[in-house]
Amino acid sequence: MRPELQTLLSSLSASTHRDMAVAVRQSAHARPEFAWYAEMTRMSTREDIAQRLQRLFVRDLVGDPGLYEDHFDIASAAIDRCIARSREIHEIESAALATVVGYLLEEQLQPGALALARTQLKAWRAQGQAGPGDADEKTLLEQDATQTAMRAMRQSFHTVDGHALNFAQRLNFLRELQARDACTALERLRCARLGIAAGLGIEMPPVPDWRTDGADPFEALVAWCRNTMRAVEAVRRTETIRFYALRLNDTGPRSLLGAIARDEVDARGFHHGVFELTAAALDLKPNERARILDIGFGVQFIDSTSGQLLNVVNNTYPLQDFSTYLDLVRDWRNRFVFTAELDPPAQWFGDEHRPDGRFWRREPLTLRDGVGPVTALDEAHAPLRRESCAINANPLGQWVVRLHRDCRNGDAWSERVRGLFRERQSEDRKKINKFQLLDPACPVLFLRLSVHRG
Repeated sequence: MRPELQTLLSSLSASTHRDMAVAVRQSAHARPEFAWYAEMTRMSTREDIAQRLQRLFVRDLVGDPGLYEDHFDIASAAIDRCIARSREIHEIESAALATVVGYLLEEQLQPGALALARTQLKAWRAQGQAGPGDADEKTLLEQDATQTAMRAMRQSFHTVDGHALNFAQRLNFLRELQARDACTALERLRCARLGIAAGLGIEMPPVPDWRTDGADPFEALVAWCRNTMRAVEAVRRTETIRFYALRLNDTGPRSLLGAIARDEVDARGFHHGVFELTAAALDLKPNERARILDIGFGVQFIDSTSGQLLNVVNNTYPLQDFSTYLDLVRDWRNRFVFTAELDPPAQWFGDEHRPDGRFWRREPLTLRDGVGPVTALDEAHAPLRRESCAINANPLGQWVVRLHRDCRNGDAWSERVRGLFRERQSEDRKKINKFQLLDPACPVLFLRLSVHRG
């Protein structure tokens, strides 16, 4: 009996399946026809994924930590795929092990089966039960050779590219998918941990590292996610929702901007304004934290019957002289649509890899659909929207607002108003080229915040 087969047979009575798997692996390593099995068992799946993670894992942040709900969703989906795929990996590993054990046992049993067949043939002949036309020893040898050839043919399928019996190739593919999903889960959960610490004040332990021994690493990740979500839900149960309509260039107590610098226009034609949003402006107490849920932006015209229209040559005409057309002018004004952009404050996050933490600047909020006039500053009329560039952001800090110098959808109405005014003021027909509302327009920032103590 071959030494490796003797080792395998002795392991069948071993106390653990691990001992048997080790014995089969040792037997396979000694046989070139089992090189495919030796390669796939060179290291365990956990060890293989750990090695792949060193290549895949990104130490830097892969996304905005403030979007921690999205990170949790992506990580949870990745973990679910890994848990489901683990069953496929175990099935392939088990099928490969059973296949090699079957081959080795066939080799061990085949010589004995041939010897028994020869003995039986001799007995039949001695008893006169076997005639000249019955099977002889040559037939037995041919059957034995056929079994050996068929076993070799089956073994050759294990190295055919794309074949279902190529266990090593199938396992390598699944391990790569497993490593990539595990990497996604680890990276996303790390971002989520930083986000909930900054936004909700919840300090969770670091995300579990990938371990090659002990409990299943995915079980550890699931437990970490559940504990974290319980902590998040506990904080959210104490949150209150507050609505704010902040006039940016008003002179009242909510004044934030002072005035948009209308003489500062960039190459794209945008007026820039910078304002600082403070806790006092939001009536936040020292122990309160706020995060943005929804955001909106609009322009409020200060309605005044004493307002004026201004043409390009600065000839003014009091609106009360044209009371017949005042409603038309107001309608024209309410059809104005401005292009606007908002830059939320840069967000600060702690980071175990950077002792001083880091700032994460969010993408600008570009209101491509346009910013129109708002008729009221209550929550029911506010143009609120949920935007990824603002969700969960800390509203305190420096904001940048950009309004385009031109408006859209007003050209047709402006032409109609100019025509009406030409009829009334024919002597100034050459001067009246294009009217612009002189009524002051106040940009308004709308916020729906979630506030909690912490």
